[in-house]
Amino acid sequence: MVFPRIIPTHSAERVLTETLLEGASLGQFALSASKEQRNRAGRSIWDYFNEAAIGHGLFNTDPHPDNFLFPSGRVVFLDFGRVKRFSEGYLPQWKRLMRTTIERDLPKFTEALIAIGSAPKPARINFDYAHKALLTFYRPWLQDEPFTFTPEYLRRMWHVFGPLNPNTGWINFTADMLFLNQFYFGVVAVLARLGATVDCRTPMMKLLYGPSETVPPPFTADELRQLATM
Repeated sequence: MVFPRIIPTHSAERVLTETLLEGASLGQFALSASKEQRNRAGRSIWDYFNEAAIGHGLFNTDPHPDNFLFPSGRVVFLDFGRVKRFSEGYLPQWKRLMRTTIERDLPKFTEALIAIGSAPKPARINFDYAHKALLTFYRPWLQDEPFTFTPEYLRRMWHVFGPLNPNTGWINFTADMLFLNQFYFGVVAVLARLGATVDCRTPMMKLLYGPSETVPPPFTADELRQLATM
């Protein structure tokens, strides 16, 4: 990972000036790089965004294709004009929601979704659908095997959260959640453009569970097939 160096003498409260870095664009890299190179780049992008958000409580909300460069063997991250820091207390609630989702615990998931502020009118929410929809979001790290990001997976995410979603109009997006969909859809879109195959589960389990905590088992092939029929 490479980040431009900030030039303080040419920066201000609303102006961020950074050193010039060069490299191939996302489109050029996707066409010219080997599968191994694209996989390494995908792992760097996945780790950067998730470690920042889950590990540090702040994230770049604009994973736009033009905000990456690919010099030889590296990924350059550009444009930090839309970096968000979670409000105090939000990150533990978000991690609790993610954990209850992958732990297959619908009652605790329901409690976590209400606690985080997403279900102000619980009687209107189909919590079973909400649980399965989030599992679709988390699909890359439900299995032990590396996951290949594809346009089909991206379309599946839009399908589940768009036309099929019975909770549309009832789920509340808090201020902390406002950019999370853009953040995650953007990252997945970039990785799908690369066709990257990434071990997503290992780093995510380290971010969500401590060394002495029990990690839930990966989803079985049958569970994944059922999820794909939503």
